[in-house]
Amino acid sequence: MSAGLVLFDWDGTLVDTRAALLESWHRSTAEVIGRRFPSTADEHAWTLRARGAEIFARITESPSQAAQLSEAFDRAYVLQSATAFAGVAAALDDIASEGVPLGLVTSKARGRVELDMETSGIGRRFDVVVTGDDVARAKPDPEGVRTAVAAARASTADVVLVGDTSADLRAGRAAGVRVVHAGWGYGDAKALAPLADRCCTTPHELLSALGELWSQTAGIREV
Repeated sequence: MSAGLVLFDWDGTLVDTRAALLESWHRSTAEVIGRRFPSTADEHAWTLRARGAEIFARITESPSQAAQLSEAFDRAYVLQSATAFAGVAAALDDIASEGVPLGLVTSKARGRVELDMETSGIGRRFDVVVTGDDVARAKPDPEGVRTAVAAARASTADVVLVGDTSADLRAGRAAGVRVVHAGWGYGDAKALAPLADRCCTTPHELLSALGELWSQTAGIREV
């Protein structure tokens, strides 16, 4: 396999943290503001996509209360655990065994990512890790992807981003890399298919999808 770099989103792509995130938000908001947030299906979906700072701003206009929410969320999140999606660990090992470096690009705070890495058991596989603490702008802004590409000293032509949401795929497109939709995650696979170069329904399909994309790149270079 003639390969470059594979970048992955974290929540909803490699690990299932839906229950952990929602439970932490419910606990922290009940403690600080006296009501549980999120409480509706739309709020649930938005909360899983948004950064903590965006969520705090929606819940309260008080900086001091936002600080209390952040502290309460951290206390609650420590009690939770992240679970790698079925097949993810094997897929990462298969890709790495081909000599392909792996990277992580997430809008999540570094401390929470590190907690997830420990509880999920897949955290020691990445050559490059870019978190929400390392960039000014979250996905779909391409800053995180570009930061990871630069850190890996890779060429964008050789980079593939794997993600489950519109924000992931749009960030990859804006950064000039190819994108693969992780259809097992939180995003709507049917709606997001037009944004992706490849769509995989299971992690097992990733290696062959990546091989096809890199074969195309090699063919273009030969021409």
